[in-house]
Amino acid sequence: MNRQAMLLMLLFARSVHAQSPAELKTFLATNARTPEAYVLSKFANHDLVLIGEPHWVRQHVTLVGGLIPQLQKRGVNILAIEFARRIDQALIDSILNAPVYDEKLARRVTMQGLVQWGYQEYVDLYKAAWQVNRARAPGAERFRILALNGSPDYGVFKKREDLDDWKVRRVVLHGETEKDWATLLIDSVLAKNQKALVYSGLHHAFTKYAQPIVSDGKLVRKEDSRFGQYLYAYAPARIFMIALHGSWPGEAGYDAPPVLPADGRIDEVLESAGQRWQRAGFDLNGTPFGMMVSRAAVYKHGYEPFTMDQFADGYVYVGPIWRYESVTPIADFIDESNLQYARANSSSPADRTASIADFNRGIVAMVESAKGRWRDTVTMRTSSGRQAAATDSIPRHATPQNRPCATQPRSLSALRRAHSQGRAPTLKELQGSWVLIGTVAEPASVPVLNCSGVKRGGVFEWMITIDGDSMTYDAVGYPMPAERHHVEWSLSGDLRLSPESGADYAEQYSCRLTTRGTLTCIERKNPRGHEFSRQPAPSSLRISQYAPASGCQAIPATATILDAGAFSNLRLTEEHAYGYTVMLWKADACVFGLFTSSQGLAGDAPIGLIQDVKYDQNTGSLSFSAKLTTGMVSVGASGGQQPSRDLFAFQGNLQPSTLAGAISHSLRNNPQAQPAPETVTLSRSRGEAEQMHGSTTYGDWLTKWQRILRLRGPKW
Repeated sequence: MNRQAMLLMLLFARSVHAQSPAELKTFLATNARTPEAYVLSKFANHDLVLIGEPHWVRQHVTLVGGLIPQLQKRGVNILAIEFARRIDQALIDSILNAPVYDEKLARRVTMQGLVQWGYQEYVDLYKAAWQVNRARAPGAERFRILALNGSPDYGVFKKREDLDDWKVRRVVLHGETEKDWATLLIDSVLAKNQKALVYSGLHHAFTKYAQPIVSDGKLVRKEDSRFGQYLYAYAPARIFMIALHGSWPGEAGYDAPPVLPADGRIDEVLESAGQRWQRAGFDLNGTPFGMMVSRAAVYKHGYEPFTMDQFADGYVYVGPIWRYESVTPIADFIDESNLQYARANSSSPADRTASIADFNRGIVAMVESAKGRWRDTVTMRTSSGRQAAATDSIPRHATPQNRPCATQPRSLSALRRAHSQGRAPTLKELQGSWVLIGTVAEPASVPVLNCSGVKRGGVFEWMITIDGDSMTYDAVGYPMPAERHHVEWSLSGDLRLSPESGADYAEQYSCRLTTRGTLTCIERKNPRGHEFSRQPAPSSLRISQYAPASGCQAIPATATILDAGAFSNLRLTEEHAYGYTVMLWKADACVFGLFTSSQGLAGDAPIGLIQDVKYDQNTGSLSFSAKLTTGMVSVGASGGQQPSRDLFAFQGNLQPSTLAGAISHSLRNNPQAQPAPETVTLSRSRGEAEQMHGSTTYGDWLTKWQRILRLRGPKW
């Protein structure tokens, strides 16, 4: 079936999930544990527990670091890691057994393992092991960190083309392979009847699963030389592999846009299962989670169907990807003392003449790139998975329904008449979300009609969202995560949709706004037509919930709004941003807006709607509060993590060029914590005001900002 046909069958197909949410939640309640307890439990029947990570996720690295003292208490005295060279083992042993912790040497070992790996949380693994050994009695067995990696001679790479030349790569590796990693673990752990936690990148840790090598969406071969595979071949009963939750590459290849594991089903179930399961570890072998099918990821190639239990033995979820924090770049990881080594040993030939600043910027860029992938995954999740948790049972096939609006067309000929009487909308008029209310076709077929939106189970069958010149499909039956399409719109109402991924297909429709205010779209290549009605702004963003001021709780969507200005005291360094920004709009006498707080690496700052607004136009007196989530915090004696509940309150005065007053910040996760007041003067900022433009009505404003608030807004 071609892609054209696939899109047109959105209404009549359904990707199959054998497990209901109720079944999965029941499994969680009886079998899942905290990530820490789950990992430790696997040592009861296995000697090597492999943890595969997607890299750069702070919660993953701190999970492993926090396990070190618990491992020692259970008689597991070895952590083996990918992030250091075997030839540096003596240096590692000296760090862990020294009377004083040597941070500088720990950074050196990390840098010699990989020049670009300058992240504090990975370095802190050595400190955690050192602290365990310092607390041990003299003569007690010492905890070890075992280095797995080889010593590639990256200096052999002289130009970019060398990276793809296998003759050059063989010289760089000088005979070392991942089999050497496995041999070390066999000789140092298994042969001595010891146990170890093994921590590496996900692909290295594969055991029973053979990773597909894919080119242009086609399977080339399956990888059979990962260290996990060698270990599994040697002693399968003694090995257990756990995958950490993260985004996966899309089916086209390892550079394809990211998707969620199991097509988002894991996230859907755990996010709807309650706070208890926001951090969980559970088995895949022989379980409902293991039977989940993934159709959208590169890992499916060569496996039909591709299920989670083929991928790993167990799974650890430390929260949804939108909560992920990156590891912390070390500001001076490369300095004068190691610059020449970094130039000679970087894996990139472009770094042979790089400066200190170049290297350290590159370290930051790697985590920013990872964060970009997480954001891209979250965007796809928002569009493709927004409805799935609405019901515990979605029928496999489209549900017949015949509940049309009073004057709704009920045949293709009637739809064409309404279409011809309509007019071509402007692209601006199309902005927002539209839900399908009917599909009709010829030859005569049973129409699918529902005035309140065609549904299957408890969710809409098909919704489209147009944002700028992009459109996203969100359909029950579409077996792929939603794909964004570029919209080309003609004055005559011709609509051409081209995938932003660059795929070589396009959809063409003739669309009109009818006299009833609906949108009719007639397919150019098929005798089929669809009718959509505008979907109101989600209730989570209606003004009744986020009241901007007394008496302003019901700003109508059609109300004209004006920019009142952006005010900021943001300070930017080379990599970090600090300060606050307030963006204000007015609808008649009502003031509403957004508040951001930046306290770390520059990027997309946490944002929240201002609430409880009190504004005096005569004196300029202004007060408001804003809810944000600025990160994850530990709660309770267990040290579990949850999104922070940051409440900011402002009291001050609004003038034409400044917003001055006091901001207090309290953390509602900790009711005993006292608010910390801070006197601030925020100056009018043209730069920050640039992002405010473009909305003329309050409804337009909600449509523009709701997606940003879903991603960066408060999680409470």
